[in-house]
Amino acid sequence: MTDSLTSQKKVVFAIGTGRCGTTFLAKAFAQEPNIASWHERHPMNDAFHRYCQWNKLAVDHGGFLATKRLGVEADWQQGKVSFESSAYLSLSILKLHEAFDAHFILLVRRPDQVVNSYLTKGWYQPALVRDDPNLPAGYQPHPSHPHHPFSRITPQGEMGKTWHQWSRVGQIACFCTAITTAFLGN
Repeated sequence: MTDSLTSQKKVVFAIGTGRCGTTFLAKAFAQEPNIASWHERHPMNDAFHRYCQWNKLAVDHGGFLATKRLGVEADWQQGKVSFESSAYLSLSILKLHEAFDAHFILLVRRPDQVVNSYLTKGWYQPALVRDDPNLPAGYQPHPSHPHHPFSRITPQGEMGKTWHQWSRVGQIACFCTAITTAFLGN
């Protein structure tokens, strides 16, 4: 990287389906002295925004963007490019671009490797508790991290009914396909 990167206030986000190299990329960019590099800087904020975006919930984006702005401005005060790598932000592209004139890096990995990685990580385990598949899934009991129920999105309606009958591999593949389709549509 050159010093020209810090001549203007810049914001860059790396996004993807998850399990696609976001942690690695954040560590790699952290080696560059002109870049403030973060991996999932605000997981609860970002996972909740993804949950709202996915479920088309009419919420105000102000809190989400204000949280991001605090981090970005702290990076700029150090004279650095603000870089964050997080799959949670994959459904927030338009809002982040509008707020920061941000640039984006899309990370892609072979789908079978993404599914296997999520499976190994325990995605959708234990099984989702849901009484009405026509509604967005609620907060789940015993999450390993408090933001996981918001980040592990699920379909609603008829697809939600069918989704519950699939194996975890099928559920994860559906998740990856839906996320990819959604951010490519942005």
